[in-house]
Amino acid sequence: MNVPPSTEAPVPWRSDRHLDADIVRSVLAAQFPQLPVATVAYVSEGWDSQAFLVNDHWIFRFPKRSEVAGWLVMELRVLAAIERLGQAIMTPRPHWFGQASEQFPYAFMGYACIPGDTGELLPDPEAARIGQQLGAFLAAVHTITAEQVGPVRRIPDEPAFSAQRVITHRDAIMQYLPPELEPPFHDLLSGTASIPPANPDQPVLVHADLTANHLIMADRSRITGCIDWGDSGLGDPAFDFGGVALWLSSEGLAAALAASHGPRDPAFADRAWFYARCAALCDFRHYGRKSGDPIQCRHLLRCLHQVASIRFG
Repeated sequence: MNVPPSTEAPVPWRSDRHLDADIVRSVLAAQFPQLPVATVAYVSEGWDSQAFLVNDHWIFRFPKRSEVAGWLVMELRVLAAIERLGQAIMTPRPHWFGQASEQFPYAFMGYACIPGDTGELLPDPEAARIGQQLGAFLAAVHTITAEQVGPVRRIPDEPAFSAQRVITHRDAIMQYLPPELEPPFHDLLSGTASIPPANPDQPVLVHADLTANHLIMADRSRITGCIDWGDSGLGDPAFDFGGVALWLSSEGLAAALAASHGPRDPAFADRAWFYARCAALCDFRHYGRKSGDPIQCRHLLRCLHQVASIRFG
């Protein structure tokens, strides 16, 4: 696994405590004496957690804030439900369960690193082949119901909610959006976009943050894993297919829909594209330009161009 060389993460989302490799080493030594720690390397972080690679084998994820720590139990139930499906695409299988302590105030978990690199590092993914794998995987995940996974969050994923999110962050989006992309996204930014009908079916388990940086790739055409299920919950399955469209454009989405073989309402594909367009704007602002991460900036700018011309209605 390629680990960024920096030890500090250029992200705007604040933790309510400091964490570095030395603290991680100390926490693990205290809680897991059976795990000799030879190396600790910072990997990455997002809105909710920080990840460290230990002994070039274990990924340990540490919550950044108190409310995130409370989601860990839910995520463990989700991961257990997905593992029972026996899918070819791997998900994290937690092996280490850390407890809150004086050294680190929240529960945390560790799992074996899934081999490969995250999708945004691939310059030219094979959209059709990857889309086919994702479609089959999502079709299985979306069979999981509330009764099977237990209490989880309800994802606010209606198209109208996504549209309002763009309007809420419009000024910040415009601060970073390249001028040539303002006209294609004018409908969303002005609040005049045609909004697809809401999901008419019962909500199912969704990843809810299915982006390229949460997909582990063996190469340009094969997915080995899908990580970071901390945002998962019950919602519209088209929301996850929107993540496919955002990364792999029309070719990848078409392959994913064909491989999923699931019953879908007539507006399913329109909702997927609508979610993709809204996410392209918000993600570029939140995770790309504002973070200062050049890899994320390049990847999300590419995504913006891919979905810029999609229209509805």
